[in-house]
Amino acid sequence: MISLIVYISKPTYVAYAQDDMSQEELEQELKNNIVDQLDSLDFSKLDEILSNLSDSQFKIFGSPSFITKLKQIINGDFGNSYSNFFEYIFNLIFDDMLECLPALCMIVAISIVCSFFGSVGSDKSNKTISNLLYFVCFSVIVVIVFSLVKGVVLGTSSVIDLIKKQMDIIFPILLTLITSMGNVVTVSAFQPAIALLTTGIIHIFTTIMIPLFIFSVVFNVVGNISPNIRLEKCSKFCSSVFKWIIGSIFTIFIAILTIQGITAGAIDGVSIKTAKFALKSYVPVLGGYLSDGINLIVASSVLIKNAVGATGLVLLFATVIVPVVKIAIFSLGLKLVAAIVEPLSENKISNFLYGVSKCLSMLITCLIAIGFMYLIVVGLIMCMANAF
Repeated sequence: MISLIVYISKPTYVAYAQDDMSQEELEQELKNNIVDQLDSLDFSKLDEILSNLSDSQFKIFGSPSFITKLKQIINGDFGNSYSNFFEYIFNLIFDDMLECLPALCMIVAISIVCSFFGSVGSDKSNKTISNLLYFVCFSVIVVIVFSLVKGVVLGTSSVIDLIKKQMDIIFPILLTLITSMGNVVTVSAFQPAIALLTTGIIHIFTTIMIPLFIFSVVFNVVGNISPNIRLEKCSKFCSSVFKWIIGSIFTIFIAILTIQGITAGAIDGVSIKTAKFALKSYVPVLGGYLSDGINLIVASSVLIKNAVGATGLVLLFATVIVPVVKIAIFSLGLKLVAAIVEPLSENKISNFLYGVSKCLSMLITCLIAIGFMYLIVVGLIMCMANAF
């Protein structure tokens, strides 16, 4: 019986290629390689991110730690943890509705009071007092809406920062696993793209996109204070700039990442196959065992790489879905209130509420866009370097 120890990346990673290994022995050897590689990876920072998640996000993730979820995915038994997934989502929607309900009911009540003042002010002698009272009621509504919008903006910023931290931790782990498989060209191609994603694009969203949302809301407020102030075009301009920036980022980023990644993956695939062919053909006796040992190591690395990527996507989904649902419920609530108060008061209140609800879609777009780019990168890494 001939045994060969193959070292990959670190001396602690070993694989034994034997000429008469049974299927059970091969599976056990593969499991041992997986355990050895998992022990060498540090997931403590990802566990810190899990500890910062809310209760709803933690329940949606479905595991007490990152490594536990990772092992569930590797073993293929992670589906059982999502038996209550829809229950968690329903509870999340219901809780967000209850959270927004008091403020929305207060807006409706104040709008009714505004309509009462408007009817009293039909007399010219009471017109000035009526306008003053209406302005006070409108200001109270603006304060209520702004307090809710402030919480949504802060929550969105914190989630974007949390996603960036996930990228900074997971991507180096994935690239390390790809490097251990011999895909050096793929890693060199992905490094600048990932740096662009985690720094440049995130910086654009935090310094340009969110301020554009704030300006759009402010223009919407000021434009509805008085019929003499018209800022509707300014609000539409902010929305148009937002859409153009989003479209440009997606087009450039996905094009560069896809072309570089696919080309690098093809080059690495040819290089690895050539190296294994050379070992098998030109190294007498031991070449075949060496090639089989490499296959075993690469197989375990591929399995871990894809499992880490899948676990990262689950963590991403748990992180993003909660604020997206919260913002969507808030936006729908404002549209509902705008529809209710439209026949009760002047159009300025209804237009203001509906305009803010439309602006909130910009925040949802920010979260979904960042999450989608995260998905694109992880998906490409999971699809590459699988051939061995």
